Amino acid sequence: MTAMHHHHGAFAGAGLFLGAFAWGMSSLLGPSYADYSCAKRAMISGGLAAAGLVLVMVGALLSWRSGRLLQAINVAPAMPARNARIFLARVSIMAAGLFALAILFQLAASGVFNGCER
Repeated sequence: MTAMHHHHGAFAGAGLFLGAFAWGMSSLLGPSYADYSCAKRAMISGGLAAAGLVLVMVGALLSWRSGRLLQAINVAPAMPARNARIFLARVSIMAAGLFALAILFQLAASGVFNGCER
């Protein structure tokens, strides 16, 4: 097995892991800055949600690319976990879509509420 075959499945789970990180960042840090957003009249929560959405999209694209590269490899005994990595890439893309939807809802909420409601 060459070094070239090793990197094809390296980013198969990127959408899952980057998506979970981005959603956690948006869920935890966004409400933490609500008071500061009100005082400074800035949309910090929305900015964090938008950054999280970009991070989810990057993870989904990495997973998609990894899955496409794994499908292009010849079925050979040199890569026994190829099908499992393709499955992980597909699940990761679907999970990234779910995380993107959750972050989109948070982004919409940050557009409706500005942090000064009490």
